[in-house]
Amino acid sequence: MDEIANKSDPDRDGRGSTLAGLTSTVVLTICFIYFISVSFAVPYFNFRYAKNHGFMSWVLFGEVVATAQAFKWPYYAINAKRRPTFTDAEKQKLEHYHRSCDAVRQAQRILNSGPPNQFTELKPEESDAYFSLYKIALNEAKLVDADVLAKVHPDLPTHFRDEYVASIELLNRSLADGGSFADQKRSHELWEQWVDWFNPNRSDMWMPKPPK
Repeated sequence: MDEIANKSDPDRDGRGSTLAGLTSTVVLTICFIYFISVSFAVPYFNFRYAKNHGFMSWVLFGEVVATAQAFKWPYYAINAKRRPTFTDAEKQKLEHYHRSCDAVRQAQRILNSGPPNQFTELKPEESDAYFSLYKIALNEAKLVDADVLAKVHPDLPTHFRDEYVASIELLNRSLADGGSFADQKRSHELWEQWVDWFNPNRSDMWMPKPPK
C-alpha cells in the first residue's frame, strides 16, 4: 500500500506539463509580438525626435533617447488615451502661451540674421523690432493661466514661471537699462534651464495646436 501511495498521478503530471507548456507558449508569443512592435516603434520615435529637436540633436544623442522611448511605447500609448480635454475658454487662455513663444521665436530669428554674437551691429529697425517682440513675449506670458498649463504637464507652470518668464523679465530689464551684464547672464542661465527641462519632457505634454 505504501508503494502505491507514493506513486505520482499520471493525469495530474500531464495536466501540469500541459499548463506549463501553455504558459510558456503564451509568454513567448507576447514577447515575440512586443519585439515586433518595437521594431516598428524605433523608426517612428527616431523620426519624431529628429522632427521635434532637429537633425543634429538627433545625431548627437537623440537616437539613444528615441530608441529608449520606443521600448516604452505601451506607456506612451496608454498616456495618449489619457490626454486632457480643453474647453474653448481654456484654449483661448493658451493662446497667450503660443503668442509669447511665437514672439520669442521671431526675436531670435532677427538676432540670428545678423553677425554671430554681434547684436550691436543690427540695424536700428531690427533692434527696435527685437525689443518690441520681447516686450510682447513678456506681456503675453504674464497672461497665461497656470491651471491650464498644469493640464498640459503638472510641472509646466513652475518651470514656465521660474525659468521662461523670469528669463524674459531679466532680458527686458537689461535691454531697458542699456544692457546689464548680470541680468543678461542670469537671463541666459534661466533660459538654458528652461530648454533643458522642456525638451526632454516635450513628448509627455499634450497641448492644443494654436489657431491658424
